[in-house]
Amino acid sequence: MIVGLAVGSAVLLGLLVIVERRAPEPIVPVHLFGVRTFNVASSVSFIIGMAMFGAISFLPLFLQVVSGASATNSGLLLLPLMLGVVGASIISGQLISRTGHYKVFPVVGCGLAAVAMWLLSTMGAATGQSTVTLYMIVLGIGIGLTMQTLILAVQNVVPVTELGVATSSVSFFRSMGGSIGVAVFGAVFNNLLVDRIGSAVDIGEGGGFTPAAVRQLPEAVRSVFVSGFADALTTVFLFATPLVALGFVLAAMLREVPLRSSIEAEPAPEPGSEPEPALLH
Repeated sequence: MIVGLAVGSAVLLGLLVIVERRAPEPIVPVHLFGVRTFNVASSVSFIIGMAMFGAISFLPLFLQVVSGASATNSGLLLLPLMLGVVGASIISGQLISRTGHYKVFPVVGCGLAAVAMWLLSTMGAATGQSTVTLYMIVLGIGIGLTMQTLILAVQNVVPVTELGVATSSVSFFRSMGGSIGVAVFGAVFNNLLVDRIGSAVDIGEGGGFTPAAVRQLPEAVRSVFVSGFADALTTVFLFATPLVALGFVLAAMLREVPLRSSIEAEPAPEPGSEPEPALLH
């Protein structure tokens, strides 16, 4: 089934390219992939999407099962991550508007996100809430410095008439990265959990479990389960670390183009490239 879905996806992707090339007003203009900034921004956004949605999906599990937080509190405990995202986005936007330079922010942001993923992979059953909060803040700052800056970089090199489609395309790649990341990380986590725990712990009928059921286990059994759960979950973050590090490498390839002074101004050409006339008129 998985192989069939992969083949079907490849075929549909090829058909999409053919249709978009012929469409008078394509949803995703194929010529945008000839712009280096768009390719870099889309690739890094894809990776950042995997990191962000992966963290949002799996950190509450850690907080509930390992730290013992309730479902409601586990959501509230993600506030440091989101505050880091929002705060870093606001500060980077202010600095970009004052200096006119933006490349440094996604580079530093991806670097911080990679470090944060590695820090999250070091967590265990004995990790305190303050430590988890600190790691989430670092990850949030990394994502915040990167996410909106990449959209700005793309908006700066495309014509005003294509601002909407370029922005939505980069956002689409980020969302697609999140969807694929959650699916892949979930598969890795499930396999690791079975490997770490095996048949040592049986919770409920059908082997299912809830945080409440975990808390009702005998101490010895609960300790085995929580330790194995934490190990499996944090290993997912370890697997994600080199992927986010790849985002750092790609972000370093971003070419900084002088910011346009108004929406009426034509985008400046990227260094070493000549925009096609169709992109300018």
